[in-house]
Amino acid sequence: MDMSPYRDLFVSESRNHLATFNELIVQIEGTLSDRPIIDEMFRHAHSLKGMAATMQFEAITTLAHRMEDLLGKVRSDEIAFCPALADLLLEASDLLSGMVTVIENGEGEQPDAAALIGRLESYTPDASAGAQSPDHPPAVEGPAVAAAESPNRRHQFRQSDSFKSVRIKTDTLDRLVNITGELLTTRHRLKVQARRHAGPALDEPLHQLSALLPRTA
Repeated sequence: MDMSPYRDLFVSESRNHLATFNELIVQIEGTLSDRPIIDEMFRHAHSLKGMAATMQFEAITTLAHRMEDLLGKVRSDEIAFCPALADLLLEASDLLSGMVTVIENGEGEQPDAAALIGRLESYTPDASAGAQSPDHPPAVEGPAVAAAESPNRRHQFRQSDSFKSVRIKTDTLDRLVNITGELLTTRHRLKVQARRHAGPALDEPLHQLSALLPRTA
């Protein structure tokens, strides 16, 4: 199945996810202990990963997956969110934005993300960051604190889950992505069984199924 008609939608939604992700990091740097913001960041990384996987953009899928993994560790209290982690996630978000631009332009090579992916995989908070207690956040002054401590700003921002291009809940998109992956797996298993048993009756249904799903390598 030709996925090119969906490229513009992918670019638009990816930019929305990344812009929201960056704003959330700015908000959370003031407190380092806001679980709802961490959860929302995780959802945006997860959604971007799922969309990229559906479009078969492997580099974006892998990088977004590593960001999701780190945020998952924060959610499970394996590691604490700290300025060093915020900087690393912002760096990854910037690189993802560059990758999306390459896709939007339809030409050029994707930037090499291997080194950054390795840093995300091997990330461990340093001693000074790990010593910070969520109950005693570091004293930080400036716009980041004002953004994080402003209830009105935070509430208004979280209403941005419904994007202009597609008004659909993130959970619904995630479910569609998961269903697509399951269908691809089922299609592959059916093809294997059809080859083993040489069942011509399956040829036409498999052809129709392949036409409805993105082709895998």
